Amino acid sequence: MRISNYPTDTITGTEMILASNYDTGTQKYATVNFTVDTLKTFLVGTEDTNEFTNIVLGGSLIFEGATADAYETTLGVIDPTADRAINLPNVAGTLPVLAVASATAIASTPEELNILDGATLDVNELNILDGVTSTATELNLLDGVTATTAELNFVDGVTSNVQTQLNTITAKFDPAGTLTAGYVAVVNASGKVATTNTAYTPVTASELDVLSGIAGTLTATELNYVDGVTSSIQTQIDSKQPLDADLTALSSCQSGSATALALLTSTEVAILDDATLSTLELNILDANAGNTAVASDVEAASGHVSSGADHYKLSHTLTLAADLADDAEHADITITNNKVLGTSVVLANASVNANIDVHTVVAGSFKIRITNKSGGVLADDSTMIINYRII
Repeated sequence: MRISNYPTDTITGTEMILASNYDTGTQKYATVNFTVDTLKTFLVGTEDTNEFTNIVLGGSLIFEGATADAYETTLGVIDPTADRAINLPNVAGTLPVLAVASATAIASTPEELNILDGATLDVNELNILDGVTSTATELNLLDGVTATTAELNFVDGVTSNVQTQLNTITAKFDPAGTLTAGYVAVVNASGKVATTNTAYTPVTASELDVLSGIAGTLTATELNYVDGVTSSIQTQIDSKQPLDADLTALSSCQSGSATALALLTSTEVAILDDATLSTLELNILDANAGNTAVASDVEAASGHVSSGADHYKLSHTLTLAADLADDAEHADITITNNKVLGTSVVLANASVNANIDVHTVVAGSFKIRITNKSGGVLADDSTMIINYRII
């Protein structure tokens, strides 16, 4: 639709115009006649239609308002230097205005701005934060803080890190004299502890100097190690020292025994240097320790026996399955033992007059041959004890 400027603007019958008089003889539109009401309707349209998609204005919009008077509101625009788009939000309300023009866009979201809703602080109070170098994460520590203004004012005047200052405090004084744990009691003018008549003995400079040569930092736990000590620690240690000054010989008695330990020379002690043997291996030399009893019957598995693990000394009770004549040899019996090496020496003897010959020594086992030398018959079901020592 357009407004025709008749007669210089000829309009054909295919165009839409706002209002006109049509001359059927010339088949032309006559002059367009407007009324005030017609023009208002043309410019405004209706609430339920969108006749005008884009309206381009060269100047400003002037609003009279509900009252026709000498005052109007002009909606203008600062001369743009590039295409701009300003959108009206999909909410109801009143648009605020800025006191001065600015080319800076507001980056805060409405949610962020709403944080100030209900705030009572003034500009001076806000300026307290001016120059604070805390990060957003650190400032967020205030979220949910319930401290009062008076409590926050306690840090007013602090000139350095509070924790650093607290860490430098080495003693706390109890002005009430109540001897609270962890506090130093106040001494009155008479040199006595405030809550008692006990005189306070000042620490001397010499006593304090003892601490000056200590390397590192003593902890309360380390200082508590001397709690309860009643005499010189070194004297007590010397009185209980089991070794002589050269640490080469035992010189005191065993605890709880009146038997003195024999003095060992450094040469004797050195015998154990680089030794790899175990207690069980040392017990090979002890006739009363480490004996392992095993038994076998010739009627079962030909008298073969397995002694298990970790046994260097065996006491083997063998039961015969038949008479063994004088000078007769018994069939070989195999003894299985994981302490036997191919290079081991195996000693054997018997509780009866018989020769025990050890042979076929290999890793994990050896064999014995029994020869009756008793001068008589070794009867069926009779027993003999054969002792073995594996070296």
